[in-house]
Order: sequence, then C-alpha cells, then structure tokens
Amino acid sequence: MIQQASPNRTEQEANELKWLLGEVYAQWCQRLRLKPYRTAEDLARAVDAIYKGVVVAPNNPFVTEEMVQLSCVKDVDDELLQGQLEVALNSGVSPGLVHFIMGTRLLLQENADAKEALQHFELAMQHNASLPGLLNNIADAMVEADSEEIDRALTLVNQAIELIPNQPYFYDTRGKIFLKKGEPLKAVADLEKALAATELRPQVHAELAAAFQSLNNQTQYEYHKAMSEQYLKQQPTPVTPTPEN
Repeated sequence: MIQQASPNRTEQEANELKWLLGEVYAQWCQRLRLKPYRTAEDLARAVDAIYKGVVVAPNNPFVTEEMVQLSCVKDVDDELLQGQLEVALNSGVSPGLVHFIMGTRLLLQENADAKEALQHFELAMQHNASLPGLLNNIADAMVEADSEEIDRALTLVNQAIELIPNQPYFYDTRGKIFLKKGEPLKAVADLEKALAATELRPQVHAELAAAFQSLNNQTQYEYHKAMSEQYLKQQPTPVTPTPEN
C-alpha cells in the first residue's frame, strides 16, 4: 500500500515508513491497553491495532514488546477477554495473533496449562511462522510442558533472538532451556540479561538461584533466592477495575 501511494519511493524509504507505521499501531494498542477502564470493545480494537502493526513491521521491537504486553494483561476479567478473543477467532480476524494471545495467557495462569498453550502456539505458527514473540513463546511452552523437544525449543528461541537481539523475555526462555539441558553457566549468562525486564525479576532471580545452586555457588544462590523472595513480597495484589457506567 505504501509503495502504491508513492511508486517513486525507494525500497529503504518504504521500509522506514513501514517501521514507523508499525510503531503508530503499537502506540495505539498501548493507549487502549493502558486505559483506566477497558471495555470489551477497547480490547478488540487493541488486538486489531497490534495485528496491523505486526503485519506491517513484524521485526520492530516496539511492536513485538507491545504484543507481549497485550498478551500479559492481568487486571482484566479473563472471561471477558476470552470471550472477545473467541469472537475474533470465530470471525476469522487475525487468527494467528489471537492464538498467540490465548496461548500466552494460559502460560500466565497460576496453574499454567503449558500443553494447551503449546497447541495455541502451534496453530499461531501456521498463520504467522516468523513472529519473534511467537517463536519465543513456543519454546517457553515446550520448557514448561517438559517437552522432549528441548533442542527444537532452543532452535526456536535462537531464531527469535536473532530477529530481536535485546528482548529480555527471549533470554529468560533460553536461560530456562539451558537449565533444563544441564548447562548452568550458559543459563546464568542469559538470565542476567533477562533481569533488564522489571516484571520478570522475581522469577529470573529464582532461576538464577537454581543455576548457581547447580554450580555449587552458595553465596550467589542465597543472594538470588533472597532477591526473588523480596520481589514477590513487593508485588501488589491485582485489583479488577470497575467499568464505567
């Protein structure tokens, strides 16, 4: 569409415009996501906005980050969001992204259903095979489900990191994979990068504690264990907002 609007535009200029347009869609999604009182319509518009951002600029890290943040929304009625996602899915609206969000939310539950989440991610892969966030979440679901395909999980998250090298969520996933593979030094290197994401720190410190325990480093084990417990104590209890009249 951008090329059609200006046929004389160079490929580099067209790509830069797509990059900027992706950020516009992501910012629109962020604005809807951060509204004090979100309605079902707001969520539907947010899903539509980030889908358009992913289509036009799939490798823009701001777009990817907003897609992850939308998937991780916690202070909203799960039944409301699930219903809205099912409406979108049944109408054929961005099924790849909808399956991605459904799978991500299953992973975030207190008793995570990693196997069902993995099914959603595999379906999403059929629609959008090259999304970095999708590649990472499939790998993460494999780890949580104790999948025997740990080497495939490592391949997928490596692809995600190659596309977006500075995403802390991806390093958290790869760190967990290295822990599963019995390579704690590699796990520590990745998990220390994952600490850049504030919201990941409670679990990442716990994972670092496990890694240093495997390395028989008692000092670092106790430090990271204490940090994980401290962060968990500081986390506020989620409050469901009251809808506007």
